[in-house]
Amino acid sequence: MFKFGNLSIQFTHKGILKLAVPLMLASLIEHVIGLVDTSLLSGLSDKELGGAGLGIHTYFFLFMISFGLTAALQIIFSRRIGEKEESLVGKSFINGAVLLVFYYLIAIVFVYGFGQDVLSGVISNPAVLDSMYDYLSTRGLGMIFTCISALYGSFYISINKSYAITISSVLVLSSNWILDIALINGKWGFPEMRVAGAALASMIASLIGMITLFLLSFKFKAQKKYQLYKASLISWKEQFDILKIAYPLIFQMFISFFGWTFFFFMVEKMGAIPLSISSFLRPIYILFLLPFVSFGSTTGSMISNLIGQNRQSEVNPFIKKMLQITTPIGLIVSLFGVIFADGILKGLSDNQELIANSKSSLIVISSSIFLYSIGSVYFNAITGTGNTKRTLLVEIITMTAYLIPVYLFVRVFKLSIEWVWATEHIYFIAMGITSYLFFRGAKLVKI
Repeated sequence: MFKFGNLSIQFTHKGILKLAVPLMLASLIEHVIGLVDTSLLSGLSDKELGGAGLGIHTYFFLFMISFGLTAALQIIFSRRIGEKEESLVGKSFINGAVLLVFYYLIAIVFVYGFGQDVLSGVISNPAVLDSMYDYLSTRGLGMIFTCISALYGSFYISINKSYAITISSVLVLSSNWILDIALINGKWGFPEMRVAGAALASMIASLIGMITLFLLSFKFKAQKKYQLYKASLISWKEQFDILKIAYPLIFQMFISFFGWTFFFFMVEKMGAIPLSISSFLRPIYILFLLPFVSFGSTTGSMISNLIGQNRQSEVNPFIKKMLQITTPIGLIVSLFGVIFADGILKGLSDNQELIANSKSSLIVISSSIFLYSIGSVYFNAITGTGNTKRTLLVEIITMTAYLIPVYLFVRVFKLSIEWVWATEHIYFIAMGITSYLFFRGAKLVKI
């Protein structure tokens, strides 16, 4: 029997799925937004679609830096609950929120102060740059909504209320879909805003999601039990202690998304068509990865909780059970993407030229998913031990092994876009081997 939050969960495959599936569904719904945006934007020009894709990616690059902080807070929350120190959860929550607001202000200064000048130095096509900044400058203002929602997500996962994220995500998805239709093409009397309309729709939907998560905290009486909103708990020392755990994860997220950003900027050098293909495929790829992101998040939380209960001997058996779940699912997802690539693309766009150009790259991408289903478990297992410096080191090694072939394939060998996407296999193989070796030597860290 495994104690997680207020529930006793059987330490079995079924018990693990009971925790992971609500988080998976919530994440799935959240990222379907990207598919909706891409599907509705696919009718625009290659330059607009490519620029919007770069804008979406740059937004997530900025957001994922803050996600390193919320990932660390999830580990802290889980450890406190495992130690039966619920009263300390609220202290970490309120100080984590303060740190997120501070980061948001820094990001806003970058986006609206000199972001366009920086981006113009790396984007060669003026039309792509304009489309990219239309998205980024519109959605960037609402980044705080996404950041606070991620904070609530970490909290709800830690207390085994991940279905709250599902409720919020359903509302986010439905509102984003309706607003996309209204604002991208100017339906129902709304102005035709094209790329900026997609960004505004996502920003409003994120606000709806954040408000929903806030209101649900009162339904669960979490504000009382965990003292989430006590301003008197704000403490410079607590913020510093959080950052000691979080800074390796923040840098790890920065490095990880820098790699993705480097990839897309390299693809932009290949021309508008390869960029539009990659922008079209990106949300599909992320959707395929999401189940294993969710299983990875569950792995980190449960290992941290087990350590908090002084049950370290159960960590390795738990990892074996998790791998028995993730590897068959990884194989199924890979085969699904390879076999049904044509049908997937046709279900998302009527642009026949885009579909024909994208099919081979989708097959390549899909075949890499199985590798991630293994590597993500060991990578997040290291995070669960609290040894976040090791996760940073793993990311540095893995990213180095990834960026070199990306550059060589694009700039030196000038290979086609399918070969450039094949570098994902290199990334996941390097992640899996390095994470496994580093986890075997990881020491438990007191939080």
